Amino acid sequence: PGDPFAPVDDAPRTAGGGGRLRIGITTTPFLVAPGLETDAVVAHVATETADLLAELGHTVVPVDPPRYDLLAHDWQYGLSGPAPTMLARELDTVAKIIGRPLTPQDVGPVLWTLSQQGRSFSALQALEFAEFMQQTCVAVDRWWDEDDLDLLLTPTVGRRVPPMTDYLPPPAGDYAVSLDDPMTTAYALAPLLPLVCFTQLFNWTGQPAVSLPLGVDDDGLPVGVQLAARRLREDQLLDVAAELETARPWAGRTPAVYAGIASAASAGGGQG
Repeated sequence: PGDPFAPVDDAPRTAGGGGRLRIGITTTPFLVAPGLETDAVVAHVATETADLLAELGHTVVPVDPPRYDLLAHDWQYGLSGPAPTMLARELDTVAKIIGRPLTPQDVGPVLWTLSQQGRSFSALQALEFAEFMQQTCVAVDRWWDEDDLDLLLTPTVGRRVPPMTDYLPPPAGDYAVSLDDPMTTAYALAPLLPLVCFTQLFNWTGQPAVSLPLGVDDDGLPVGVQLAARRLREDQLLDVAAELETARPWAGRTPAVYAGIASAASAGGGQG
């Protein structure tokens, strides 16, 4: 409900029925930012998946999609974005549900500062950013047609699973922000860029995408790949996703330490 695009119920089946697709692969982030690069292990899992797709009979080709650089854009009214404004709206909804205003202590300094920024964005800023997104989406649409792709394969995120200390405040970690200095929020958000540099684009374009945990790192933690399809072609996306899961299942794969072990130890009273 509320989605501007409805799935096509009678779309012809493709990969699941033996059809072969043309699939592009890139391991370079769509988002351009200083120092932003894809981790070598993450990139390797994506290229291994490309090899697997080729073994399954699909045509896999390296591609170079359009990229976007928020800092290089000439912002007449100032860089904004829908996320902080949407966050402010969501926090207001939560406040209405619980029957009281939220405070920084409820959500933490990062989300609170972002929501306050979202309340300050003007209609002109929002319109300008909407125009930027539209231009980006048109460029991606044209490129997709020119390269004649059915699906696009990328890493899901640009880095391996980060340690919890990356997101804990001192003294437990180094995720330091201050309500008195909004710039610290910008610095604190910088480590999040590798986590959205491949997925954010498809939130804008409205294309269906799926993440599959096909790889593991040296610690046994999952490494995901992302597949994206043309709009309304969920059938192709889900067919190939199922094909990959059958070829390389992950349901029984767990790292050496995971929540189930802790739960079992707790249930056993911690007896050695």
